[in-house]
Amino acid sequence: NPRVINCTIVDHMSRLPHTSSFTSELVNVKFKGRNVFARNNGGGTGAAAFQNCVINVQGQLLFMNNSGTNGGAVLLESSQIILYPDSEMMFLGNKARGPGGAICVFNNLRCFLAYSDLVPPSKWKVRISSLTVLVPFIAGTLLHFCM
Repeated sequence: NPRVINCTIVDHMSRLPHTSSFTSELVNVKFKGRNVFARNNGGGTGAAAFQNCVINVQGQLLFMNNSGTNGGAVLLESSQIILYPDSEMMFLGNKARGPGGAICVFNNLRCFLAYSDLVPPSKWKVRISSLTVLVPFIAGTLLHFCM
């Protein structure tokens, strides 16, 4: 599985439909260290699109001022984010022309967000924050799997 370690992806623009600055389809990805997606604009998702894969986050994953059609920062289609202890995800100023100001979730048959250890969410040692909450911050189908 590919690892993205201490990377900054900034100022990418694509006018093509269903595109983003970073796309992973059928390939699990691990983000380690401090990774930043900033000022990206996509015809699909602003910063990152994940289809049929698992996204592992060990460290900081920051999404700032990205814009796209479905999910200003992240599009998850049949995919799941797994957070590890002491990890952090931050969303700041992301915008979508369609659903999901920060995250858009489609076709997930499990919760789109999970923790690496089998403990209830109240015991997770992670930080998820948004300094600008757009309505809806998270949009998607089948979110009831997270309840």
